[in-house]
Amino acid sequence: MGILNKSFFKGIDIFLREKQFFIGFLKDKNLVYLESKGFIFEERLRNACLVILEVLQKTGARSIIINLSLLSVIGEQDRLWMKEVFYPQMKKLLLANIYIISPDSYFGKLSIKDLNIKEIYKPREGCTLLEFDSLDKLLLSDPKF
Repeated sequence: MGILNKSFFKGIDIFLREKQFFIGFLKDKNLVYLESKGFIFEERLRNACLVILEVLQKTGARSIIINLSLLSVIGEQDRLWMKEVFYPQMKKLLLANIYIISPDSYFGKLSIKDLNIKEIYKPREGCTLLEFDSLDKLLLSDPKF
């Protein structure tokens, strides 16, 4: 973790911390941070998605950083579940900013491409969706971080 990352995470409220997922809320930035690692399937993925929805609703956060840089793959059935169940719920929350840190792995990139996040949020005005290669690049891109 770089120096930028350490200062960024100061004071984070942790809602989920396990091998494949980390979900926290940064009150001073009013944003939820999600980090996902490795191969994620079924129960763990769905539980993490439900935690994300709960944290966003509970805190009223208007922004989310989805760090997928260490993601290996999301199973096909889970991608379908996310499209049919999770994304419609996320869309209802009227987020203002969605920041995605792209996966480093080839199969992670394919999983995310199949999820088609940009198309899901494209029609909604007032929602900015930006992709970055790394968390440090995101943090350097905007003074509010």
